[in-house]
Amino acid sequence: MSEQTEIGKRLESRGPDLPSRSYPKLMRRLVLGAVTFSVLPLLVIGWVIYLYYFQFSMSRMVGYFQRTVEYKRTIVDSFLGQRSSDIQLMASTHSLSFLSNPANLRQIFHLLNREGSYYIDLGVISEKGKHIAYIGPYDLMDKDYSQTFWFKEVIAKGVFISDMFLGYRKEPHFIIAVLRTEGGRPWILRATIYPEF
Repeated sequence: MSEQTEIGKRLESRGPDLPSRSYPKLMRRLVLGAVTFSVLPLLVIGWVIYLYYFQFSMSRMVGYFQRTVEYKRTIVDSFLGQRSSDIQLMASTHSLSFLSNPANLRQIFHLLNREGSYYIDLGVISEKGKHIAYIGPYDLMDKDYSQTFWFKEVIAKGVFISDMFLGYRKEPHFIIAVLRTEGGRPWILRATIYPEF
């Protein structure tokens, strides 16, 4: 019995409003639990949707850029193929003696630029790397191309389309060069293309 009285005293010492003091604490716990269990799934679902959308949009963007780059590459390849064919045609249908005449070379240059002003200049270069004839805005007649990368490539391959480079003119440009042999004497028809084509 003494044990029961001790428990009763302890309960009395806590006071008669024991349930009223624990109710706000219980209410806070319930509200916190309800908010946590209702917001947490939303956050998880939102995060999953964000990851999915991010991956989806990234794959769409990468696909778009790949298609765009491939399309542009096809256009550039087609353009360069057409210009290369133009230069090869001019080199194969005209003799070295004809193209060595500056008036004739100017006529060919204007003919090539008739459809569009793609070409900056046109030159006939000997097997030693020196200009035989040149039409264009730069002073390149005295330049020696025998040690340049493109000269070595066109001698080795017969046709060469360069990447963009500076060269003697110190401006970005690229060239198309075609090797021809006439009477046992090799020569090169070289055209420079506007980089902004």
